[in-house]
Amino acid sequence: MPLTVGAAVVILSMLCDKLFDLVYAFYNFSDAANIDSQAISCVIKVVGIGYLAEFTNNVCVDANCKSIGDKVLLASKMAILFCALPMVEQLFEAIKELAL
Repeated sequence: MPLTVGAAVVILSMLCDKLFDLVYAFYNFSDAANIDSQAISCVIKVVGIGYLAEFTNNVCVDANCKSIGDKVLLASKMAILFCALPMVEQLFEAIKELAL
């Protein structure tokens, strides 16, 4: 078990530089397309939460703690909802303005 977690941490740390490049690329694309950086930030957070939750769930399943992994997935879904809440609010405001 510790070997699995250690290997995953080493692999993720090796990918960190590439992940930062990817995040910067998203922000550059949003600047070029004149998209609000809050939207891109929300997308990056949601993707990060999803990957982290999936990794944590897999570690829990490997440790024969599937029920804890399921709770981690539920908590991550709630975190994603809270993260996306400002974007949903802006969407409803835009719909409300169009309806007037």
